Amino acid sequence: MRRNLSTMSALPEKYTKIVLAERPVGDIEPTKTFRTEKDAHPTKELLPGQSQVLVRVEYLSLDPAMRSWLNDKRNYMPPVQIGETMRAEGLGVVVRAGDGSKFKVGDTVKGAFGWTDYARMDDKTVRLQVCVAFRQYICSPG
Repeated sequence: MRRNLSTMSALPEKYTKIVLAERPVGDIEPTKTFRTEKDAHPTKELLPGQSQVLVRVEYLSLDPAMRSWLNDKRNYMPPVQIGETMRAEGLGVVVRAGDGSKFKVGDTVKGAFGWTDYARMDDKTVRLQVCVAFRQYICSPG
């Protein structure tokens, strides 16, 4: 369920992310392969700088290609490293915009945020996503 935009000004003290704990051998065992962390850095340390935004991640993509990113060999993308936030595309809402950012608070954006509640992103790494409804975006091919 989408969160209320009126609560954007109040950021939580900490945020959650999911990181790669170990490389799977055979099947993925979620509690062994991944680790959930309350980030040691408070959300306030993610405040955006020049031409950056802080995005509250709303939806994440789960793709078959992600399995190959868990292996310690390069294919079309470098592997996710142990301790790194799991890589994923997603949709989110800008909750803070740094000086000179081309985005504004409340914009819906698409980017490679990873499995995390919040992500600080450079403007050039996210795209404005105009959606009639999130469901239409999620259900559309491609």
